[in-house]
Amino acid sequence: MDRPRILGHRLYPEPHSRHASIVGIWQPDRHITVMAGMDYCGGVRSLETINSTSGYKSSLHQRFKGECLKPFTLFSWTIRKNSEYQIDNRMPMM
Repeated sequence: MDRPRILGHRLYPEPHSRHASIVGIWQPDRHITVMAGMDYCGGVRSLETINSTSGYKSSLHQRFKGECLKPFTLFSWTIRKNSEYQIDNRMPMM
């Protein structure tokens, strides 16, 4: 039995995008860190998919345009089990 040959490929003609971030960090002591920031993503992405075989051809064109603004907050803390064995922090506090 002869199987039909299928040829398919994808093209990404416009992979343009932008990304920018602003982040601020505040550390009130050695064990607590608070970080707040904002990400911006935007741009145009397009995709072209073509599948073809003998007697059949399929073509799909997709174009995505979007912008998003994502604010975030991160709170982290360190819990030490054996604080008497910790290495001294010699970095200056600002």
